[in-house]
Amino acid sequence: MKDENKNFVTYVPFSEYSQSRINDAVTKLGKDIITVEPPEKTSGWVTFFTSIIPFVIIFILFFFIFLFVAIRKKWKG
Repeated sequence: MKDENKNFVTYVPFSEYSQSRINDAVTKLGKDIITVEPPEKTSGWVTFFTSIIPFVIIFILFFFIFLFVAIRKKWKG
């Protein structure tokens, strides 16, 4: 027996094109209920930290490489 009342959640780009494609697919299936919700707003702090983390990692990497080279030169004399 096939269950016709299944619900699901999907994430797609929030654009007119993607919404029209979803609506076309729903219409072809003979369904009439679809709910499209805008994405949740993310905090400015979350955006700031996630965008700056790669630069911090690169800075730390170069710092340790520079430190390693300086110590190596000092040991060789």
